[in-house]
Amino acid sequence: MPDPQLPRKITARLNELAEPDTSRRTLRHQLTSHNMTCADLADAAILPETLITAWLDGTSAISPAQLVRCAPALQMPENVLLACLGGGRDRSYWPLPQPAPDQITTST
Repeated sequence: MPDPQLPRKITARLNELAEPDTSRRTLRHQLTSHNMTCADLADAAILPETLITAWLDGTSAISPAQLVRCAPALQMPENVLLACLGGGRDRSYWPLPQPAPDQITTST
């Protein structure tokens, strides 16, 4: 008999995994969008480059106080950037992927 708590457990685990991943992916997307390197962001935010790299690698937790220092360089509002720590995704700063035109089908 399946575990009746399984859906709740899976949802909770996915939420745990989404939080740090969303922040890392948002940072990567913004760096790419602004043609910036980790060194560029580190210089602009006055943070060690090794810290930025560790954030992106997932080997260091992202500190909200330090992340806020990145907001001006990434041209993002602080609240949007901080929401990423909780798994939030603002589509105006990190849009959903668009399918290639040849992959779009229309129904008739």
